[in-house]
Amino acid sequence: MIDACPADDRGDRARLDLSLALVDPTGAPVTTAGLAAAGLTPGAEAFTWLAATARPADGGFARPVELVTAEVSARPSDAEQLVILVMDHSASLNGGDESDPTGDPARASDPDDRRVDFFAGLVAAMPPSTHFAVVKVAGLFATTPNASGTPTTDREPILAALDALRENETGGTPLARGLIDAAAIADARPDLRTQIVLFTDGVEDGDTSQRPDRPDPSSLDDALAVVVQRAVPINVHAVHLQPAGEAGLPLGRDTRLAELACLSGGDYHFVAAPGDLHAERREAIRARLLGGGWRARVDADLADPPEGGWVLDVRSSALGATPVAGLDAWIWW
Repeated sequence: MIDACPADDRGDRARLDLSLALVDPTGAPVTTAGLAAAGLTPGAEAFTWLAATARPADGGFARPVELVTAEVSARPSDAEQLVILVMDHSASLNGGDESDPTGDPARASDPDDRRVDFFAGLVAAMPPSTHFAVVKVAGLFATTPNASGTPTTDREPILAALDALRENETGGTPLARGLIDAAAIADARPDLRTQIVLFTDGVEDGDTSQRPDRPDPSSLDDALAVVVQRAVPINVHAVHLQPAGEAGLPLGRDTRLAELACLSGGDYHFVAAPGDLHAERREAIRARLLGGGWRARVDADLADPPEGGWVLDVRSSALGATPVAGLDAWIWW
């Protein structure tokens, strides 16, 4: 299980949408296309839940949770697809800020550039037919480094664009502009199914896409409309790295990023520290990108959520798949 989105409040039970990506015992994604080829159409009864627990996001003890599956729907999977990496390149990654770009390792959210290695590994793990593009967000504008703004199956310019993110982190975080520019790249290739993987350590003092000195200020709501209000929504999978505590920036999960992921049909990954950018998380994202996955609507015996919401830890043995370890999901309402 990768992500959870609140659907509605049903009194003493909460209805949730769980986003699932499954892998078989060999580590290969269990795809809807593969099941269809085998003549299988799994229903709600095929999804069973193991060791579901919930704990308050702001601290406290976990307790068992009963989940009852109401319905299951398959998300589309396509062989020919475009994955756009929207990469935060702001000063906070290196321990700086807009007024003082000089990096301080004590304030850096990713001092060892773990994000670069993580996403390079994701690119390398995807099939050769996958098209990629890179959008860098820093300062007031989003940019497409080198030739990586043009979708390509050639890994060399994509990996070079990622490697360049190890240097010169600067300015604020224009996430909205980056998402809108990514949608424009997708519009230029309507023959490919597009998914966006957004990486950020959050916004320091507001999304710099909205600054009045921009010629075309854009808000995160504008970006959400661009990726969702279309014939085929663009799934946005947000990877949110928590900033360093010494940086003085807001800590914890970000409701805005989670809503962006949920409303676009994507996933929200909260990463508490760079070391949590590990192989299990990369494989979970890869499985989701490749297989499309499922949405399971479930009823949970959760009521009166704490102020920060619940962190839900669920494992599924659906369809004989191997549960992915080391991941949890955050739900709020």
